[in-house]
Amino acid sequence: MEFCPGCGKKSKSICKDCKPQKEINAKDIYIKLCVECSKYFYKNKWHKYTELSTVIKKITKESVNEKIDSINPILNDLPVKPGVQRELGVELIIGDDKFIIPANIEVTYCNICSKQQGDYFEGTLQLRNVNENIIMFVKKYFKKNSVFISKENKVRNGYDLTVTDKKKLQTLGSMLQKNHGGILKITAKHFSQDRQTSKFVYRVNAFYEAPDYKIGDVISVEKKVILIHKISKTIQGLDLRQNKNTSIDIKDKEFEVLKPTKTRISKIHPSIEVLDPVTFQSVPTVNQKLVKNGEKVRIVNDNGLYYLL
Repeated sequence: MEFCPGCGKKSKSICKDCKPQKEINAKDIYIKLCVECSKYFYKNKWHKYTELSTVIKKITKESVNEKIDSINPILNDLPVKPGVQRELGVELIIGDDKFIIPANIEVTYCNICSKQQGDYFEGTLQLRNVNENIIMFVKKYFKKNSVFISKENKVRNGYDLTVTDKKKLQTLGSMLQKNHGGILKITAKHFSQDRQTSKFVYRVNAFYEAPDYKIGDVISVEKKVILIHKISKTIQGLDLRQNKNTSIDIKDKEFEVLKPTKTRISKIHPSIEVLDPVTFQSVPTVNQKLVKNGEKVRIVNDNGLYYLL
């Protein structure tokens, strides 16, 4: 019968417990986690993750210069508050040997989520004369591009939003003017100086005032009545008088937004007529459409001239 010379247990040679454990060549394992968005910091970048154990296994494999058979993170007492660090154990199986090496876990905020904390901001968006569609467009853009609204103030005829990304703010301003028309003024104000680069730091103010019209409105301008289909630097839409598409730059031009009203077709031969919503008299329409007698329709009145919509 053979015994372990170290402890006397039954064994053909030195038992596993008494066998000297070899040293392994491993770099320090340090993992930084964002408490808000499930990202970890590795090789100077923030990466998305779904399971922390997968992250630990990946970094451990790259940190240990050995052929590892199994990696088992011991995920007890994980830190959950920003600024807290914990040392966790990572069990390694290498051949017949088992090792436990430390992994340091720190919980913090990533570069994006840190901007969401407190009153940090890089610029202000001043919205004036905007409707609900434009406000929804703005907030959807910010959400999609990870821009946070630090503060939202309702002011007369609009809103002031302080936001965390001045470059995205300027892009949004250009998009608003391109898609909805209106007035855009962008200014930059010196705020501070970077201690490391000595460069001046600026905050940006974007003032956007929407026009008095929107897509779907009907305007009267330069003897034309236009149903607006698109707004950019010009207005594009249907000229109801000519029944054809048109484009017009109404900058510095007088215009009137015509309010649609509901009525009924009173006559279709020899030409279409509708009931005037005020006098209830039958009046002719300038444009013609395929309609039925008595059908409910919408019209606009441009100085006594009636147009079907």
